[in-house]
Amino acid sequence: MAREFKWITINDNPAKELFVGVARSIDGYNYLKSFQSVVPKDWNYNYQLYSTSINIPEEVWLSGASNASNKPPNQENFWQSSSHTKDKTTVYWNPQMGQFYLFLMNLDGSSGIEAHVQLGYKVGLLTWLPYVLIPLGLILCSTGLLLIRRR
Repeated sequence: MAREFKWITINDNPAKELFVGVARSIDGYNYLKSFQSVVPKDWNYNYQLYSTSINIPEEVWLSGASNASNKPPNQENFWQSSSHTKDKTTVYWNPQMGQFYLFLMNLDGSSGIEAHVQLGYKVGLLTWLPYVLIPLGLILCSTGLLLIRRR
């Protein structure tokens, strides 16, 4: 299936440092329970060829403890891949079997995130396809030209 995920995050509020990370679902769930967080309710996505849109409604539900102490996300060690930045960051992640959470949060734990997010992936099949089809196309084109000249 997918060979590598790429997650680009552009921070629209350079006064706050953003954290982006990928965690196994059990680790991510336990981390979410350790502090008060807001999770979008009933979000969905639509995709067409070369176009994807994600709709995140205003309705949210609260998760976790209201006054629990926790470590900042960059001090945790369960992240599959993570980064933090004040401007733009790219996180690469090689997928594995299982379920995972994608985290986007302010590094200091404050609310209000302003960011543009792009998600993408490489598919293993499509990586080698040009190396096969381009030479094959050149061979077929050359053969066709030779056959036309012989006529």
